[in-house]
Amino acid sequence: GELLCVGAVAEHKGQDILLSALDALRELDWTCTIAGACDADPSFAERVASTAATFGSRVRLTGVLHPEALAGA
Repeated sequence: GELLCVGAVAEHKGQDILLSALDALRELDWTCTIAGACDADPSFAERVASTAATFGSRVRLTGVLHPEALAGA
């Protein structure tokens, strides 16, 4: 399946919790796109990016997507 998480990459949005949950589901077939600004909490965004990298191409951080790209996602 394809998952989409939209929102600023900030602690109160919980992308870290999402990635933790996905870690338990590595054996399943899924990809996840995290779309949102990374400048609200740069330190947190760096930690999320570092964790996302452990998933290889299964997790993408795209930054802010314009409406057309977001609709495609």
